[in-house]
Amino acid sequence: MHNKKYNTKALVESGIMAAILVVTMLISIYIPLIDTIAYLALPIPIALTYARNGFKYAFASLICGALVGVFIIGPIKALQLIIISFFVGLTLGYCIIKHKKASKTMIYLSAAFGIVVIINLFLISLFIYKNGVIGFVDNIVNTFNESINITRNMYLGMGVAKDEIERALPSNIMLNRDQIIWILPGMVVIISLVLAFFNYKMAESIFSRLKVQVDKLKGITHFYIPSLIGAFMIVLVCIGLIFKSRNMLIGNYIFYSTYALLSLVLTINGIAAVIYFLRNKLNFSNGFIVITIILLLLAYYSLFMIIGVIELIVDSRKLDPNRIRKIR
Repeated sequence: MHNKKYNTKALVESGIMAAILVVTMLISIYIPLIDTIAYLALPIPIALTYARNGFKYAFASLICGALVGVFIIGPIKALQLIIISFFVGLTLGYCIIKHKKASKTMIYLSAAFGIVVIINLFLISLFIYKNGVIGFVDNIVNTFNESINITRNMYLGMGVAKDEIERALPSNIMLNRDQIIWILPGMVVIISLVLAFFNYKMAESIFSRLKVQVDKLKGITHFYIPSLIGAFMIVLVCIGLIFKSRNMLIGNYIFYSTYALLSLVLTINGIAAVIYFLRNKLNFSNGFIVITIILLLLAYYSLFMIIGVIELIVDSRKLDPNRIRKIR
């Protein structure tokens, strides 16, 4: 009798989560402003069902939501949304039920989002753009270049001198197809990490209210780059630069993608170190710290990248157990 009640409760919860999944799909498509939030929230009902009732109920909930979604919003849009619910939702649910640490869960979620991004990029784009991925890239290039030209013409119409416009918007800022393709692998990794972070923070907030145990992500001051990973990425950038100088096509992919990723993580590492110093050493308020970070980013964003490199070597916060330089 107890098992029967439990199965009935699990079925009811799965049905409710399937309904929530469909509603979230509709929000992510038809309601502006909050569509991105709804997109990130899509995997959460599946993960919650997995954590509370197990894999088979989560999968059943996903299938029900998928079937309803296909009839309501169409097969292409439904497929895009179901892909993220499947890979990310089941991955998140697995990590929760296995009590994985936040850092490991972030790695698994990033990999799941990476799969989602790649599938959407190489499969879904075939149905949307005439030339598939190339058409998708060309659309990005054309949109960006057109916005630059419109801005330039607007400044010309306002009477701004051409040399001043050139300084503000130089000709070499225009994009081409090769630049986007070379940096695409790195951008997939960056987008996956960003999506994984926001998805986990959202899940953490929702699950804590439902009394589902989730390991909390630590604050930004605990962010650091393991010295081995930092050294590996620097070596990859150097290898890419060498291959690029020898006119090897793979060198462009390695250099531009790894450099974009390395620049991002070093910048975040620098921001984390500055926040730690201002908060823990100088006891500044959070409001002052936020304003300081924003002003520095606007004035000289490369400063944080430089600080990030120094922090990678010095590890003044003593977060990396395998740090390059041991501080007493």
